[in-house]
Amino acid sequence: YGCVQLSGSIPQDLFKYNELASDSAFYATFQFCNTLTGSIPQDLFRYNINVSGPGFWQMFTYCYNLSGNIPQDLFKYNILVGNENEGDYDALNGAFRAMFHSCENLTGPIPQDLFSFNTNVNRNAFELTFFKCKNLTSIPTDLFRYNVNVGDRAFDSSFEFCESLSGSIPVDLFRYNTLVGDRGFYQTFTGCESLSAVPKNLFLYNTLNNSFYATLQGCNNLTLDPELFCTSEHKSTIFKNRDLDFRYCMNYGPFTGTLGTAPDLWNYDFGSGTIQKSNCFKGQTVLSVTNFNDIPLEWGRNPT
Repeated sequence: YGCVQLSGSIPQDLFKYNELASDSAFYATFQFCNTLTGSIPQDLFRYNINVSGPGFWQMFTYCYNLSGNIPQDLFKYNILVGNENEGDYDALNGAFRAMFHSCENLTGPIPQDLFSFNTNVNRNAFELTFFKCKNLTSIPTDLFRYNVNVGDRAFDSSFEFCESLSGSIPVDLFRYNTLVGDRGFYQTFTGCESLSAVPKNLFLYNTLNNSFYATLQGCNNLTLDPELFCTSEHKSTIFKNRDLDFRYCMNYGPFTGTLGTAPDLWNYDFGSGTIQKSNCFKGQTVLSVTNFNDIPLEWGRNPT
């Protein structure tokens, strides 16, 4: 932690003989080691099968100069990570929280099965995980499919400022994460300025989440889909009687993408729910959404 003069690459067998390493084993191990270079070894954690709890949180935070692709099987053998000891667990310390935060030179697509074997992770396991990973290029469809226990703050800022993520956000990316709760999608894709499309029903199954604050803010190339949250038959039920924060959710800067249609949240039935809506569509124009003139001022339409 904080060894800013530490240079060279991480040895393949660095942790090979530390088989008893367990709860919080690798917390912040290389945080601020911003002169480390080279790629992350494929089998770096292969022999650390007892790592549990928030085992990897902030491990490579601010390792600006790590490079190459994230290895496919990096966490394959760490199946206990995420198990929490009752009464001895800080809710802010998720298993992979800020793991690759500001690793700006990691490149290529995020591996399909990166977290497939980590089925015990919970709470905010993926908060800030890829924050400011500016050169990662795509998100695989089933990245979080097997992480069904994640909850509060699960995807808070997960991909924020991942400027090179391109193409569409995958269909069903969050389909199996039904326990996502408080601040679940807070700033998840903020600043992902190269994303170009969103699927229908992206958040249909996340009925416990209470925050879409700035979820797509600054995604200035993103073509909005009117059924981003749900198809028409669910508009009267999906958000009914829920307290929700939509502030800055689809707040764009200068739009660079293809004309789309904004989801008409103003026509949804929120029942008795308290809805924070200011600036939700701030920055949208007639060049970005076909229904710009239908957006109520209270939802953030810029007065013309």
